[in-house]
Amino acid sequence: MFDFKERERISFYQNMLYGLENYCSSNDEVNQLLNELYQEVFKLKYKVNKFKTDCDIELKKDVKRGKSIIREVYIGDLILNTIFAFLHETVSFNKKDKITDLISKIYNKLDTVVYPYQKDNDSDIDVKNYVELIYEEDK
Repeated sequence: MFDFKERERISFYQNMLYGLENYCSSNDEVNQLLNELYQEVFKLKYKVNKFKTDCDIELKKDVKRGKSIIREVYIGDLILNTIFAFLHETVSFNKKDKITDLISKIYNKLDTVVYPYQKDNDSDIDVKNYVELIYEEDK
């Protein structure tokens, strides 16, 4: 018997990945995992490279100020992090398979790309988000 819920689930992931094709992460490992997810969702027998694994995105180094750390984060990472947090934490039709495993890996990797965790620091964390606007003078 054909499983309609599984077909809807796969269709959901396919549509999501179509929408993400214009984004990439600043982290090559995340981009590689996205390519693996794409390959698995579309059941492709060959390797795909929809998400560039050589993104040349220059980000500033983390700045430590007292007990806080400030990290510049690429907008693609923020978008991907939001989507995969939703998929990992909220979507109820996930089941134990390779797709769910890849979603979990992407979610966990993006969490470390976006948030500057300190090793050996188990204290509570208060996350604050900032937007910096840099205006350039008209020429």
